[in-house]
Amino acid sequence: MVIVSRKMDPMGSRYLVVDYLNHRLSKNGHTWTHCPPLLDPPLRVHTTMRDKGDEFEDLYKVQFQDLVDQLHVTHDTCYPMFKAVVDELFQGGTNWGRIVALFAFSGSLATRCVEKGMAGLVESIVDWMTQFIEQDLRQWIDQHGGWQGFVEFYSRKDRSTNDDNPWVKYGVLGAVGVVVLGALMTQRT
Repeated sequence: MVIVSRKMDPMGSRYLVVDYLNHRLSKNGHTWTHCPPLLDPPLRVHTTMRDKGDEFEDLYKVQFQDLVDQLHVTHDTCYPMFKAVVDELFQGGTNWGRIVALFAFSGSLATRCVEKGMAGLVESIVDWMTQFIEQDLRQWIDQHGGWQGFVEFYSRKDRSTNDDNPWVKYGVLGAVGVVVLGALMTQRT
């Protein structure tokens, strides 16, 4: 496991991951007692990720809940499950929609860990996500304007009126494959 410095840049990937997971846990009625200090109020990049993650979950609420309900998370299965879903999610390439799906899935996984009495795994999920973003997505993110590019992309999409469902156009429907993968994984365990 990679140890990442605990001092976080509010515009950095680790901070964005921590902020999002804390948001998801809080939204589900959980307190992350070991959450590092966060800005109040949050930056626009944080609120954009929260909003898009919530929107993704709302759009695929039934499928996403089915996936979460089927997750048989243990200390031994959590990382292999995370890795399998991430590999499947990005098999077709990278785009902002799939990155949002990564955050949404990780938020669900963190919530499930807390609900099953394994709150200590939340910090591991932060490490896994940060490592994946920095090693596998960093070049793509930088080529697309960094996290500010993420905010600008969704600001343009929110103002657009000619797309009934921008998630479809920008490749998030492939993220529903995560649901199928989750079902397959639970059949193997």
